[in-house]
Amino acid sequence: MKKSIMIWAASAVLYLGIVIAGYSVYASINPKADEHTDHAAATVQEKENVDYYVYPTGV
Repeated sequence: MKKSIMIWAASAVLYLGIVIAGYSVYASINPKADEHTDHAAATVQEKENVDYYVYPTGV
């Protein structure tokens, strides 16, 4: 039984390493295009979006 636990643990670590490596490659190929550098402007935009929300009726 101890051997099977070691195999599962090694498999989990290997799988996690593959996922992290894959995401790192993906992130380096596709950098974020629209990062917010001005948080004050982003807050104003978010507030404007909230102001225009139409609440559903009949609830």
